[in-house]
Parts: sequence; structure tokens; C-alpha cells
Amino acid sequence: VRTKIMKRSELLVRVLVLPLDYLAVLGAFIIAYQFRGSVQETFLLPFNEFLPLVFILSAIWVFCLLLLGVYSLETHRSWWDEFFGLLLGSVAAVTVSGAVIFFFKEIDFSRLILLTTAGLAIIFLVILRLLRIIVMNYLYKKGVAIQRTLIVGHGDEVEMVISGIKAERRGDIKVVGVTDIDNFDTAFAEHKPDVIIQSDPNLSNEQTAHIVNICEEHDCTFRFIPNIFEISAAKIITDDLAGIPIVTLSLTAVDGWYAVLKRLLDIVGSLVGIIVLSPLFVIISIAIKLDS
Repeated sequence: VRTKIMKRSELLVRVLVLPLDYLAVLGAFIIAYQFRGSVQETFLLPFNEFLPLVFILSAIWVFCLLLLGVYSLETHRSWWDEFFGLLLGSVAAVTVSGAVIFFFKEIDFSRLILLTTAGLAIIFLVILRLLRIIVMNYLYKKGVAIQRTLIVGHGDEVEMVISGIKAERRGDIKVVGVTDIDNFDTAFAEHKPDVIIQSDPNLSNEQTAHIVNICEEHDCTFRFIPNIFEISAAKIITDDLAGIPIVTLSLTAVDGWYAVLKRLLDIVGSLVGIIVLSPLFVIISIAIKLDS
């Protein structure tokens, strides 16, 4: 079984993103308020009444991002997944916040501030992600948050794993050694790895059990490439390393097309959601005009 791998330093950086996002959205609200006040102060909610409300709206914003998996602790997410989650989460946050403001007439809140905040918040959130990438790359170069990886196996399987790591440019993975099962104990004691990747799918149950036991004793994560026949029979899908199955991945054509179809459905479903919610934006725009 594969477990998620994350050093404390990397976990800390990822966990800090949530409160920083909250502060970023809160800051976007305040800047939008100041901008709106510089344009027209008429009917502007007093700041001492505005601030408590945006504390709540900022929490709603972060909660929408949370529901869409933006704060998932997966060790490797594509930049597209990250940005798309931020964009969709921000759209959802604007929709929910706008609905709250529209249906509770006693809240004298400028809709223009909400729309301005949306643009600013997306910019701030993207900047935070870029800063996180810079920080993590700096830590990787300093040898912090690195997954010291020992590969067990030989031949083509080892080459595929190493090529996969290079192809994905995983700065968090450092291959510290390659060994066969006969020299595993010596290599483990020498390199003291954080992760073991068993690239040889043909090891006996006893040999695999020995590796797993060593990993459990030393709090080391165990990953493996399954036998191709086990893959086809199990029909289990998990993550991969540049297309190389790490735990169990069905290689049949049906599963390949299923993955493509799932991605298409994700994109189409998101677009449909935005289109369906667009009338609410029209209502908000009309409300802004009426308030003006």
C-alpha cells in the first residue's frame, strides 16, 4: 500500500497556505472598499460595519476553495489543476456572497466591491502559489523537504522509474541509491531513505514482506510497481509517475479512455456550472445598477 509522503517542512508550507489565502481575500476586500470609496462615497457602508462582514465573506471564500480541493495535501498537483480550482472556487465564492447580500436587503453592501474583490483575490491567490513554488524550490535546493528515495530492483524497471522522476521534474524526489533485494539491508542502512520504491514486480511475497517490515520499523514510506497481470486483474486506479504505475493501475484501453472521458466531463461540467450560475451574476449586476 502506498501512503502519502510529506516532510514536516513541506506540510507546514502547505498548511500555511489556507490562513494566508484568508488574509489575501480579506486584503482584497479592504483594497476594493478603499477603491470604491475613492470613486464614490455615497451609500458606502461605514468601515466599522464593513469589516465584520468581510471577515465572514472571506471565510466563505476560503470554504469554497476548500470544497473544491484547493487545499488538498497531495504531494504533486499540476499548475493547471491549482489555477482552475482557484478560478472555480472564486466564482463560487462570488456567487454565494452575492446571493447572501442580495437576499438580505438589510445588508447595505456594494456589489461593485464584491466584483472588484474577485479580480484582486484571484491575483493575490495566484501570487501566493508562485511564492509557495519559489519557497519549496529553495528548500529542495537546500536539501530540505527532500524525499530520499531508494529503488529496489534492476534493469528496465529501474530505468523507467528514474526517467519518470526526471520527466516530471520532481524536485522533491532525490534518488539516493539503487539496490537489488540481496543487498537491500546494507543499502538501507547506508542511505537511510525516506521512501522505498520496489521497481521489481516479481519479488516473492517473503521478500516484499521483508521490505515492508523494514519500512514500518523505520517510518519509511513503501511504494511499488505491481505486476502487469495483477494490474489487469485488479482494475484499481491510483496515481502514477510520468505514466508509470506506482501501486496498481489498469493498463486496458477502457481505463485509458475512462481517464480521458473523466477529464472531459470535469471541464464540461465546470463550464456548464458557470453558465448555469451566470443568471445570478446578471441579477447581481441589475441590483448594482438599481442601487446606483
